[in-house]
Amino acid sequence: MGDRTMASWGLLFCCLVAFCDGWDTQSVGPAAMPIAADLGVPLSAMGPVFSAAQVGFIVGAAWLGPVGDRVGRRRVLLLAIALFALGSLCTGLAPSYPFLLAARLLTGLGLGGATPNFISMAAESVSPSLRPRAVMVAWASVPLGGMAGAFAAAAIISAWGWRASFLVGFAAPILLFPLGLSLREPERKSVEQAPRVAIAALLAPTWRMRTLLMWVGALTAQWTLIGVANWTPVLLERAGLSPASAASGLALYNAGGVLGTLAMGLTLSARPPAGLLRWAGAAGVAAVASIGVFAASAFPGGAVPAWGAAALAGALTSSAVGALLGVATMTYPTPMRAGGVGWVVAFGRIGAILAPLAIGLLAASGARVDAIYACIALPLLVAAIAGHVLAQRGGVCFKEA
Repeated sequence: MGDRTMASWGLLFCCLVAFCDGWDTQSVGPAAMPIAADLGVPLSAMGPVFSAAQVGFIVGAAWLGPVGDRVGRRRVLLLAIALFALGSLCTGLAPSYPFLLAARLLTGLGLGGATPNFISMAAESVSPSLRPRAVMVAWASVPLGGMAGAFAAAAIISAWGWRASFLVGFAAPILLFPLGLSLREPERKSVEQAPRVAIAALLAPTWRMRTLLMWVGALTAQWTLIGVANWTPVLLERAGLSPASAASGLALYNAGGVLGTLAMGLTLSARPPAGLLRWAGAAGVAAVASIGVFAASAFPGGAVPAWGAAALAGALTSSAVGALLGVATMTYPTPMRAGGVGWVVAFGRIGAILAPLAIGLLAASGARVDAIYACIALPLLVAAIAGHVLAQRGGVCFKEA
């Protein structure tokens, strides 16, 4: 294959891995009730199951990101695919609750290891000027897979039971192996100089300020992104919308994430996308807060503007996260790129863990729906400020050989 063809297949491979990531993440929710009933545990016991995958994700991103810098993105992606496919298989075959916990931890480990490497490989599959666009396209595949996974899981569970859903989740990534094996690693220079202690290198004076800004930005942006995704159905129903209208709000939020990220990614110029993080984050705060304002309003047809706000919020918050990942790929040089992206992703996942817990406490306290959405939205403003500072400091911190 020619270099251009190889690059196209490499980007496609990264998008398919990202699709499988989103598929697995969103397919667990519809299976929660049947899993609990089958294993004889209360529904509340599914909380640790969800958390196990998140903990595994953080470990996988922080561990396998730097490994990708040392041995190559493609090799680590194949390992990560094997890990989360095996985790999905074990989930579908789980005979007991402890086994299920271990299976979800393994799944999260693979998904976490895949994310910084498919982002880095997507960036390195194209010319430097196109890297932000490639990252945004790959990132858009995550919510796309999430939408497909949620709908497919509901249909498969209804027809064949919850275990079949995870067996499909095992088979799909395995089918990616032939494509992954046929690819060659993007050309890499000075790989042997990749730092052995990634976090120490990321906090060296050259990178420290940008690294800390991206960590804070990732945590706060993912807080808003996941907070809206997890709590929108419950909050919209509390505001008086029907269950169907609430579900539609979540579907439109995910659809906005896919279409908005693709659209904004394709319009990026060669400049690093810190500017997109800045304005998408700031506008996203208003969009997320307006979901609650419209949903809590008393005028007829309140669901329609709430749906519109949800779609716009999905487009802006997902674009902000994608832009931040684009900043990370443009900030770190090749020998430490996956490690740097891995730690950004790991801090983002910390926000994804903390947000549902904090929002749950607010919901339990009886806070108004519009006030809760405002609390979900405000951390995204911190990410926008981080984007502003990053844009002021310039984008690329290295020169490609």
